Amino acid sequence: MILLQEMKKQCKKSETILLGVHLSIQGGLYKAIDRAYELKCSVLQLFTHNPRQWAVSPVKEDDPVLFQQKRGALLVAGHTSYLINLASGNKEVQEKSISLFSKELERAELFSLPYVILHPGSTGESKEREALQLFTHNLDMAIGKSRNRKTIVLLETTAGQKGSIGYRFEHLRDITGYSSFQEKLGVCFDTCHVFAAGYDIRNEESYNRTMDIFHRIIGIDRLCFFHLNDALNPLGSNKDRHTHIGKGKIGNEAFRLIMNDRRFEGTGKCIETPKGDGTALDRKNLARLRKMVEG
Repeated sequence: MILLQEMKKQCKKSETILLGVHLSIQGGLYKAIDRAYELKCSVLQLFTHNPRQWAVSPVKEDDPVLFQQKRGALLVAGHTSYLINLASGNKEVQEKSISLFSKELERAELFSLPYVILHPGSTGESKEREALQLFTHNLDMAIGKSRNRKTIVLLETTAGQKGSIGYRFEHLRDITGYSSFQEKLGVCFDTCHVFAAGYDIRNEESYNRTMDIFHRIIGIDRLCFFHLNDALNPLGSNKDRHTHIGKGKIGNEAFRLIMNDRRFEGTGKCIETPKGDGTALDRKNLARLRKMVEG
């Protein structure tokens, strides 16, 4: 846990609200930083390459330098490609996923990203425990292959879609327990996914109960990042459908509780709400969250 806690300390900026949005890298990764500052963000989430392609283009020599020059105090987290599925029962997909994830970890180190967020994936026909062990084996293979020693891998909570793993807190605990890289693993808590998986957070009582369960099973120290998304579908729907803050089935209170939870003052929070055209909807969602901060 030493590496994990050191990274959390480095990311903590008590003088500002750690809040931001996932933004496009069109034109280069450093362009996303410009977009983040235009929205007055202190957190940025991005893909390190085209997330819909297995091929990864080489990094231009001056891109990491430009990125660091522009970055300032911005907390930047990477999000892995949609194609990566380390729990797949298909051997070819497994091999391609290991290769791609290792390359993404190498890019994360090149751009000094503290976190890379990874979906645990889908099992296909595998039994759950076998799938968790397979995922962890392939995760360890990718981390070892990358030789990345600084970036923390954040396992994202999932909604429980058919065949997926990661929708129970026990899954994330078991992955961490099986891994040879426990000190490099944390959790990204997605509000929509957790709610869709059946964990209620809509009021103070249910929020505290869910956080107590999380702490008992995983440990609150492993919670390093939030995805703040309202849910289009009801509690326990197992549907991954995001909507705007306070406009879905979760409602405002859960987000107010998270924004004012002293335990998470130094924890990055990022919206992944529907975009529409331009940045108008991002601005509205960010403004709603900022207004919830008390004192």
